[in-house]
Amino acid sequence: MNISVPGQNVEPGQTTFSDDVLKIELCGPSRENLSIIDIPGIFRTPTEGVTTKIDMALVEKMVWDYIRDERTVILAVLPAPTDIATQSILTMAKADPDGLRTMGVLTKPDLVDKGAEQGIIDLVMGKRHPLRLGYCIVRNRGQAELNTASSERSAVESQFFNQTPWSTLDKDRVGLLALKERLQELLVENTQREFPKLKSQIDQRLAACKGKLADLGPDRTSQEQQRRYLQEMAIEYQKLTDYAVDVYYNRNPVFDEIPALRLPTLIVERNDAYIKEISRRGHTIDFNLPEEETAATSESDASEGFDEEITEDPTDVSCILPISDEDNECSELCDLFPVDFVIPHTRGGNVLGWIEKEYRKARGRSLESIGPAVIPTL
Repeated sequence: MNISVPGQNVEPGQTTFSDDVLKIELCGPSRENLSIIDIPGIFRTPTEGVTTKIDMALVEKMVWDYIRDERTVILAVLPAPTDIATQSILTMAKADPDGLRTMGVLTKPDLVDKGAEQGIIDLVMGKRHPLRLGYCIVRNRGQAELNTASSERSAVESQFFNQTPWSTLDKDRVGLLALKERLQELLVENTQREFPKLKSQIDQRLAACKGKLADLGPDRTSQEQQRRYLQEMAIEYQKLTDYAVDVYYNRNPVFDEIPALRLPTLIVERNDAYIKEISRRGHTIDFNLPEEETAATSESDASEGFDEEITEDPTDVSCILPISDEDNECSELCDLFPVDFVIPHTRGGNVLGWIEKEYRKARGRSLESIGPAVIPTL
């Protein structure tokens, strides 16, 4: 994680915090069914050699990610000796607009200056900065008490809150035991409130998982199962082929998802385009000459020959059949549909004069009729 060890100065590229989770699980008959996530405290100013701006942004993002979860109970832990108004966690707790998940926890009451206790008491009693779930106040171990047992800690805490002015607070708001009971109540309330949503989400995820499992098909661990799977795949492919050939596109949604599978339709459209091209460009001789042009050229064509009037431009690309993207994706069709080719210009001149010339060149001993030998020439 590239996190610096305690006492080591932060070097470039190192961080003090990480969003990786260290999970400690305590099990036993006396343990409560409760998960506690201890996230770092928010700080606004980096400390040179200790924290960086990256750490500051990382911690704030981590806090936001947890408190936005509607199933999380927000414990706003606040040191009693500090000014509550300056603690940003209460502002961030507005992610819980109804205040059903946010409870304040005040610590270190034994460090409050003499005469300032009443302000903390007013806070716990809801007279200042009220929260819907209110506040609890606990006394932590001091430095000299770190090695004391839990029972000793609880006894010292109880003795502390029995003293004036802390004794005026409600007993269900002071001490670790009161906080524990209150957390249990909040956990039950939150579970009852969120359980229907949780059940709905579980059902949705279960349905999604079942759908993904169904997409994988049946088990294929044995050779027999694998053989059966391939047979079913071949049968399904044959069905799709039959649907495509018979133009039953509505029997499978794949024809809407992949229009290129509509082969008969594509063939008909290509055939229509071919017919249009042939009707417009598919000729070498034009019989539809104006009458005056026919009269002017008939004599010269009859004597000089029609072939001399043929005009061809080998560079003419006046007709290039369009090739679609689907054709380009199928390399095996490249011989059937060339990308481009040349169609020459139509021949000019009087075709009737040329026919007469060829007829006269092919006359034999028969009567005045067109002999079959001239047809291949024409």
